[in-house]
Amino acid sequence: MKRYLRNNSGSTLILLVITIAITTVLGMSLLIVTTMNYKLKKDNSAIKQAEYLSEAGLNDSYVQAYYLVGYSIANSLEKVQNYLEVHGSNEQEAEELFYNSYKLNIIGDIDSILSNTNPIVKIVAPIKLSFIGRSMRFTLQSKYANYDVVQITYVDLIIEVPNYSEILLNNVNISELITFENWVFSGE
Repeated sequence: MKRYLRNNSGSTLILLVITIAITTVLGMSLLIVTTMNYKLKKDNSAIKQAEYLSEAGLNDSYVQAYYLVGYSIANSLEKVQNYLEVHGSNEQEAEELFYNSYKLNIIGDIDSILSNTNPIVKIVAPIKLSFIGRSMRFTLQSKYANYDVVQITYVDLIIEVPNYSEILLNNVNISELITFENWVFSGE
């Protein structure tokens, strides 16, 4: 019995195997945590990128709305000038013609501000567009999809009718006629 207690020749090997096992477990745990952290950062980066690209789709729609408003003003003003040449100077009728022509141009060409590419921009509310008073409000949705990440952004776009007398004085800032309100970001 005493012979087994005095023989320590295999204890170093056992201690070495235990140390290697503990080091392996710690190394694997560290590798798993690092891999998970990398994946989370990569996913977060993809989500942020999708959010920015979805917002960029709406910003592009704003630019297209700017051009649409500018075109509608010019087109309506041309119609008014043609009307005045034929029917003489009746400012009240000319003003009414300008407002109606402007509104019809905006409603008729509103699809030009939408996009069918990634991000997809569409009007989600209301179904039937119309001016209420001197403004039209509708909700745009921009949806960007990339692999497993989908980002949807909503915003209310408000388009105002310019003042006819300010148009005649060339005193209209188009960017003041277009407003974004109520941004909402959501992922799928």
